[in-house]
Amino acid sequence: MSRWCVGFAVAGVLGWAVEVWGAGERLAERLRVGEARRVEATLEVQGTRPGMPVRRPDPGHAAAAVPPEESLPFGFRSRLRWVERVRQVDQSGRVEAVARRLEQADGQVEAFRGLGQTARVGVREEVGLLLAVRRGAEVVVASAGGPLTREELDLVQGACDPLLLAEMLPARAVDVGDRWELPETAARSISEYERIDANTLRARLAALDDRAARIELSGQVQGQVRGARGTVQARGELIYDRVGQQVRQLRLERTEKRSQGHVESALDVRSTLELKIEAIEPPRELDEATLAELPLELDEPRLLLVLGAPGGRARLLHDRAWHVTASEAGRVVLRRVVGQDLIARCDLVAGPNAGPGRHQDPDQFRADAEQALGAAVGQLLGFGEVEGPPRAGYRYKVSLEGREQTHGDVPIWYYHLAASPQGDQLVAIFTLSRASAAAFADQDERMMATLEWVMR
Repeated sequence: MSRWCVGFAVAGVLGWAVEVWGAGERLAERLRVGEARRVEATLEVQGTRPGMPVRRPDPGHAAAAVPPEESLPFGFRSRLRWVERVRQVDQSGRVEAVARRLEQADGQVEAFRGLGQTARVGVREEVGLLLAVRRGAEVVVASAGGPLTREELDLVQGACDPLLLAEMLPARAVDVGDRWELPETAARSISEYERIDANTLRARLAALDDRAARIELSGQVQGQVRGARGTVQARGELIYDRVGQQVRQLRLERTEKRSQGHVESALDVRSTLELKIEAIEPPRELDEATLAELPLELDEPRLLLVLGAPGGRARLLHDRAWHVTASEAGRVVLRRVVGQDLIARCDLVAGPNAGPGRHQDPDQFRADAEQALGAAVGQLLGFGEVEGPPRAGYRYKVSLEGREQTHGDVPIWYYHLAASPQGDQLVAIFTLSRASAAAFADQDERMMATLEWVMR
């Protein structure tokens, strides 16, 4: 195969961005602090989730259970548009941190097409100023305006973040027709898997002219996420701007089959992701004064998510290891997943109003907890009122340990009762095992300490 031979004279004429390493082109990201760009991202997902626990309405309004073997269709569409300014780059010129201002953030979930289960998601205006920081193989997004909800986070933090597109570029000089393997960081970005078991993703320089390079992508990723195993087949292309020295466009088509995990049911989906990136002048909403007030690092408090408690009378904060798995009138269920391990479950239940300044009798609450668990209770570990900030109101905790089970583990329950000055009540039940107690630590008390009541 013939190779390009680029002399220093030609390199001087092209001056815009091609780094010459003998023969071939070095396609690398080269951005500077303060540069700005506009990004538009569209995503469309269509597929099925087998065995979903939903009920299909019939003309007579009687609910007929969907057979567990039946696969139900669902879809998701989103469109995001934002402007961003580079805040930090590494020594090679790759972006490490940016500030983003959302201009548009819309998503529509068609949970089960034809069954009338459609929902829209968006991002509140007050949390539309975002911070995106690269941490190894992932990009972490948080808001400068306050905690995001899980739904908002899922909308603004996803596959193929622009901060990771450089991972798809070659690490060496290449000619048209040359191929290279994509690293694990690119595989994680494309698949959104937390752990990669196998990666056959490859890229090929398909075309090159004075201004742009067209790169084709294809291959397969096998991995795990939140206790589920999956396989992603990916095919697409990206356009690298040789003048601006960055990726300008990406179109990626994926097919994925994933088993049921700790958080989500199994799925079989096809998706199309498109990214368009253009250079712009720094926008007023991201001027130097605004950037100067923003941190470059994201500490743990800024990463917390906000959750409306059932009943609508309170809100809590939790870290990103907690995931909502069920939500219905008066009850919300979360699971805590660290890596691929299920650590604990949390049930939040709205209780009856006890009247201003009142709450359930703590002795009765303790007796109710023991009665609910029945013969499963082995011993009472402790109980008592929990001190906390005034906004949390009255709080009481009961700790119970179960009897040893056939597989050798021992269950543990933490029952929390919380009451507002107006008498609104919330019960939180944390379920874990003795084996996961060390990993769980005091997560129940951390969550309950953030409780704030909505005053009427």
